[in-house]
Amino acid sequence: TDSDPDFELTTDSPSEPLLSEVAARLTFRTSSPALLANVLYGFSDNRGDHGEFIGMQLILDARDAAVYSQEDTPNDNDNMQEDGPSDNGKLQEDESDDNDDDLRGDESDDDDDDDLRPPSLTFSVCDFLSNLFHLDLSRVLPSCSHPKHQGQTLGTLLKHAKMNFNHFVKVDEFAAIENRYLPAAMAWSAALLCPNNQLGIDALTLFTYDDSSPIHPHNIGAILWQFTNTSKSTATVDHSLLDIMDPIKLGILAQGDPPIPVIRIVLALGAKTEYSLCRPRAVSDPSKFTSFDFWCSGIKSDVLKPVQNQDEAVWRAILAASRPEELYSSATHQLDGRH
Repeated sequence: TDSDPDFELTTDSPSEPLLSEVAARLTFRTSSPALLANVLYGFSDNRGDHGEFIGMQLILDARDAAVYSQEDTPNDNDNMQEDGPSDNGKLQEDESDDNDDDLRGDESDDDDDDDLRPPSLTFSVCDFLSNLFHLDLSRVLPSCSHPKHQGQTLGTLLKHAKMNFNHFVKVDEFAAIENRYLPAAMAWSAALLCPNNQLGIDALTLFTYDDSSPIHPHNIGAILWQFTNTSKSTATVDHSLLDIMDPIKLGILAQGDPPIPVIRIVLALGAKTEYSLCRPRAVSDPSKFTSFDFWCSGIKSDVLKPVQNQDEAVWRAILAASRPEELYSSATHQLDGRH
């Protein structure tokens, strides 16, 4: 690269933002899990081993909805749950939490145009999250906070943060997720699928912190993702998984740079009985970085917006088939068309 001539970066897959956008336009409003199943089970492809294909598809579906949706999508005003299971799939909040009022969502007043003109391919972080989860997260407080950001909500801190991605690129160098190399990925409309055995995270989606400033390492933040497909997952937050998603240790944020907030999300997709979106309890002590943390358990239509009620079984069948112990299960046979 120009900044470091001794560093060579290679990827496992080509990056095709133009073709990816064409595919997104053609398949919007189509059943994405059915399309994913046709690809994964129609060919001898790697189906993943911890739910990464399902996680990426959910992220891309939320992205496509943020870009292409022409309908109002009001936010759910149910409450968010703190570190515990929900009842009947409802998102609930621990009444003992001191920040009770700050977690309650507001109705979105964003209006979509009725025409089908080409949309802007950039979108806000808050719009993306509102198309991924039913709950409005804009009034959530940080789970850990840099002294500069204490007491400020996600909607306030990321008010001007913008995203631009339409596909994932898998990288095979751990250093590819370091801060100095992120502008190239963002300029190419790419999200990153991390190398196998990457410590702490499975994927990154990037954003510019200040949309009036150019793409630069000091102006790039990230949503850090971890996917799990174990059926032992529950709505109880495993804090150890979030602790290793340290953006400074991973090189996503450079020590001494401006404290750009990050978002850390664990999609515990394998949960079978407890479906919820949880916010881990906040750490009161000042931190070296600011992060908004979320734990989403299960694949359920009243938690994840891209999941339609009629498609839940297909999503779960794809997930089940990614587990080695269920490779030849009835779920796999169903997706292969062998009943």
